[in-house]
Amino acid sequence: METSNSAKEALEYLKKNTFDLILLDMVLPDMSGYQLMDFITIQNQDTLIIVITGQASMDSAIGALRKGAYDYIRKPFEPDALITTFKNALNQKSLILLTRTIATRYCNWPVKYIEASRTLIKIIRI
Repeated sequence: METSNSAKEALEYLKKNTFDLILLDMVLPDMSGYQLMDFITIQNQDTLIIVITGQASMDSAIGALRKGAYDYIRKPFEPDALITTFKNALNQKSLILLTRTIATRYCNWPVKYIEASRTLIKIIRI
């Protein structure tokens, strides 16, 4: 886990490391949270971003979600709610990675195996 107080510092971490999850405040001293989100999603599309802000508006929430934020949380927030959001985000990431692994492993199966599986499913249903 890393903590940064500026976008510049965060960018240095992001250039050297990959992160599963980033908690991003939209108000930063040297760059907007939207700009940093753009960099994060370009560098590592698998990183989930949870946005927090004390200046929440419907437009900023929609903008963050359109840019790919997993969730948008308004300050002040309950610690338990934040932990639940972290858990949900990481569970979703695990499912995405598992789906990718399965798709990579089985996407090249010959059609006859797929058809055989469908037939087997029909037999089991009967």
